[in-house]
This record gives sequence, structure tokens and C-alpha cells, in this order.
Amino acid sequence: MKYVKLLLICLVLSCNHEEENVVINSPIVEENTSAQIEESKPVLVEIPVEIELTYEEVILSQNIQDIKNFINKNPSHPDIDNLKKHLIDVEVDKIMRDENTGQLPQSDRINSEYSDVSTVSIKNTTGCDLEVRYSGQDSKMILIHNEEVKTISLTSGQYKIVASACGLNYAGRENLNGSYSNTFYISRTRY
Repeated sequence: MKYVKLLLICLVLSCNHEEENVVINSPIVEENTSAQIEESKPVLVEIPVEIELTYEEVILSQNIQDIKNFINKNPSHPDIDNLKKHLIDVEVDKIMRDENTGQLPQSDRINSEYSDVSTVSIKNTTGCDLEVRYSGQDSKMILIHNEEVKTISLTSGQYKIVASACGLNYAGRENLNGSYSNTFYISRTRY
């Protein structure tokens, strides 16, 4: 979210009466408990103000929260599908840049015939829910529960792929142009 920071300067004027309260025209008022204020001191208060972004600003944004906020607030926007694809692309790029992201193995090709539409069958045996994001000509995310198998169809071409499960991320690149199969699992090694 974009925020504009407003700074309010509250000046507390010196007061000669012990029990008198000083009131300042401000959203934040502190009660004076001392007998007297020796000096006037400015008090800076930051108040975040949310700014509504336009579609044109959000579609160019690399801020995941800005994109999600726009999608949540404008679910019937005529270009909502483009924003959802943009969100997946930004999420994939962020995960791929993370130094803690592991290497995703290549998918197993089922046939050798070229197809304009590729299908990928994914089995999840991670013990957790699995999210797989494809970023390329099509940008799609598929959620697969543990021990579940799902198939996704994508226009054939180059893809960046990110798989997330059990708090771990793995990423890779593939040229999809046929039918593929994957089984996702997490191997834990003891030392």
C-alpha cells in the first residue's frame, strides 16, 4: 500500500498554573501531569493515509500487497483477470529472487508429440498444501491438497515455475510443449 505520511506538530505552551490542563487541537492529546512545562517542544505524529491506486498504477506495480488490495476491492473490474495474472508473475519473480528458494526438478515428459496446449499432472505428497505457480504465456496458480492429484492446462511455451509447500519454496524454468507429470514431495535429511 502506498501511504502518505502526515506530520502534525503540536506545540505545548508553557503554563503557570499547577492543576490546569492544556488542550491541544490534535487527534493525540497527552495530559500534562507536571506542575509546569519548562520549554515548548514540537511533537511529531505520523498518521498513515491510504491512497487508492488506479488500475493503470497497479498493473505496473511490483508490490504484491498493492495488487492484492486492488483485486479485493474491485472484484468485478473488467480487467481483473489481467491483474490476477500480473499478481502471479510478480509472486513468481519475488520467490525466484529469494536466496532461500530451492531448485525445482524438471517435469517428466509423458509423450514426445508437440502440442499447442501442454498439460501437467501434479501429485502432492508433501504432507502440506501445495501451491504451484506458472508464469509465462499463461500465468496460473493451482492449489493441490496433500495426497491429491490435479491437472493444469497451459499454452505451450517457456515458463518460470514456483512450487510452495510446508513453508518452503522451489523454482525452475521449463519449455512446456506436450504432456507432463510431476510428483512433489519433500525429503528431509537428518544429520
